[in-house]
Amino acid sequence: MDPRSLKFLQENDVSYSFHIPKKINKKMLEYFDIFLAVDFYVLNQLNVAYPKYKHKFLSLSMQFSDINVIDPYKLSPDEYKKTMSDIKFIAENINFDEMQ
Repeated sequence: MDPRSLKFLQENDVSYSFHIPKKINKKMLEYFDIFLAVDFYVLNQLNVAYPKYKHKFLSLSMQFSDINVIDPYKLSPDEYKKTMSDIKFIAENINFDEMQ
């Protein structure tokens, strides 16, 4: 995990023990109903790599038209923190019942 992410999670009292990034595999594609892509680049990559499962791939920010989330990896410290704050806001306010 990026040290900046760990710091952000700790500062915001968010549990991070569940955050274990994994590559998507066939078993996951069959098991899970949806996959939330953090940004449109990742969403596009998923759609290209797994066209049979396009119906399962959604944008994390799809319910928040005023928020544009991009992968914060290469961003400045301030931009990184802003992106993480946006992701936190989405995670706290997303309505899973309205998805799909």
